[in-house]
Amino acid sequence: MHTRRIAYVLVLAASVALSVMYLERRQLLERYEQLQEREAGIAAGREQILGIEQALENERAESEGLETNPLEVEAAIRRIKRGIRDGEIVYHVEGRPAEAPAPAVPSPEEDTP
Repeated sequence: MHTRRIAYVLVLAASVALSVMYLERRQLLERYEQLQEREAGIAAGREQILGIEQALENERAESEGLETNPLEVEAAIRRIKRGIRDGEIVYHVEGRPAEAPAPAVPSPEEDTP
């Protein structure tokens, strides 16, 4: 019985040693770490794609809403065709108005008689 235990321990030690040697020769730890990094990159890419698809869907919904909004349709027609309604007066303002200086605020000492 004692010799069986010794044989078992020796076979176990040999198999552990061979496993460690195989692990080092095939560089399994480094390859496993690279695999994990790639999988993390793929997951990040998928999340980015989902975000872009959601943003695209939001933009589509907003675009469709603009096409059915009568105010936006009229504004687009006016921009494109430079149209005005009958009896409508259009004022064109050119240039920026000059900035007026801010009015001076009197100090509390100046207000007292």
